[in-house]
Amino acid sequence: LPEFDEARAGKETSLLNPEAPYLVKDPWLDEYIDQIDLSRISIDALIVPIRNLRKSALSRTRQERSALLRSGQPGRNRDSFGTTPGGIRYSLGVVDQERVLAVGQANLIEWALTNRIPLYLLQFPRIVEDEDYLPNVLQPWLGRFCDQTQARESFRQLSDPSNWYTSEVEISNESEDSLFALIDDLRSEIEALNLVLDEQRRELKGLRDQRSSDTGTISGLQSEIERTTTQLGQANQAVELLRGANETLEHEVNALRTSRSFRLGRALSSPLRIFGSRK
Repeated sequence: LPEFDEARAGKETSLLNPEAPYLVKDPWLDEYIDQIDLSRISIDALIVPIRNLRKSALSRTRQERSALLRSGQPGRNRDSFGTTPGGIRYSLGVVDQERVLAVGQANLIEWALTNRIPLYLLQFPRIVEDEDYLPNVLQPWLGRFCDQTQARESFRQLSDPSNWYTSEVEISNESEDSLFALIDDLRSEIEALNLVLDEQRRELKGLRDQRSSDTGTISGLQSEIERTTTQLGQANQAVELLRGANETLEHEVNALRTSRSFRLGRALSSPLRIFGSRK
């Protein structure tokens, strides 16, 4: 059976499926309980996880809106949606989703009690956090398959609360208007993030396409760098030679200026320079 990592869901099938396994998981069970022939299908236990209704509705609304965002459906900011041309519009609102979940849960529990089906109500998220809670509550049914020690060992191996989406947003004291505003804000943030992700995907694709062409030029660039490095080394050597020649020239000029012949020649040529200036 398929799994859906993004929704932490999956392994689902219908109780009416002729090839259904012994353990059937189906969130849609309340929709077809009237079609179940209990004279032909024997139900040993009905296990119903119970979660804070508002948080459960928020989680489901989040998954639905996320799927619409990924699908690229036009007008995905609407508060209702539909898939059938001319068909029903279903709500994407949290409050409406609460009502749907509450009615379905009530009908399911009433059906189990009426038909004397062993009913186990499990509090979420405690069922994935407390290794004593789950085996103890399920013991009357689970005892035929394993003892408490085996149940706890399986729990420790399989349960990882960090993998479950449990909203940390405190909503118990929020008004309805505030919750709708919160949903709108989250929806805007998700869409903004999607826009950013799309842009990054395009940039990544461009970089991947460019990488193949850049690979061919890297060797040329490396050769150019090596040639430039060689020229730079030669230029540095030339600069050092020029500096040495300049120092030698300055030394020779200074020596010439201090020599006796230079002073004598300068003294003899002074009258000539004066005479030439008057001419």
